[in-house]
Amino acid sequence: MNKDKWCAQKYSKGSFIQSHLNDLILPKIENILPGNHILDVGCGQGEYTCKLANKFSNCSFTAIDSSKNMIEYAKTHNLHPNISYLQADVHSELKLGPFDNILSFWCLHWTDIKLATQQLYRVLKKEGEIFALFYSSYEGTLPNAITSLYSLDEYPNIQAFAKRAIEKRQAVKIFIETRLKQLPFSDYSFSRQRLQIKLPSLDILKAFFKAVPYMRQIDENTSEIMLEHMLKYFLHESESQFGGEYIYYTTPYILNIRKLNSD
Repeated sequence: MNKDKWCAQKYSKGSFIQSHLNDLILPKIENILPGNHILDVGCGQGEYTCKLANKFSNCSFTAIDSSKNMIEYAKTHNLHPNISYLQADVHSELKLGPFDNILSFWCLHWTDIKLATQQLYRVLKKEGEIFALFYSSYEGTLPNAITSLYSLDEYPNIQAFAKRAIEKRQAVKIFIETRLKQLPFSDYSFSRQRLQIKLPSLDILKAFFKAVPYMRQIDENTSEIMLEHMLKYFLHESESQFGGEYIYYTTPYILNIRKLNSD
């Protein structure tokens, strides 16, 4: 997928869910001290980086994304005196840093995790820490809604798409777990944690589903059919599991890496 084809404005509209999930996990991030230099990896349109810069107002931020469109959008719409936005790929040698803290939200599952974390570790200061939150392919609102598409017998193309998505989900699950177990760091840990938020409206979920890469790989008519079914599945799940409340849930990975003085 060419990330420069991502529409940053549409992505921004669909980022409500990720931003609020980030808020749930933010208290788990430790050792961000006044004066720290922080790298935000996969900053997207920069909206959440601004929130971080306001929260940690005595720190400086470098925010990177591999998408030129995202960085241009961030520079136009989310400027902040404590943030420098740069286009960069974590698979390449980063000529940045060193950093006291490296943060990444909903990004590492798009990368070769072993290679990406090695590059990030290289620009991390001694006693610095990496904190990453990313998709695990385990149970959640989005994967369950996509899996539900397999029941659409009257649309063989959508059913085939769902089958491929299910198979890819399993492959990604195995790949991520294998890579995490192979990380060459002396002090690191990873775990999965269920997170859930209450959505104020169905429009929020609709915007999020539309921003998912899967939905940008198919024609508009097919996309609308899929979207309608996924929303119906969500409403059914909301009634059966959450008393009619619009609850979005996911089970992401949390990865912590600490660079020891001896490393």
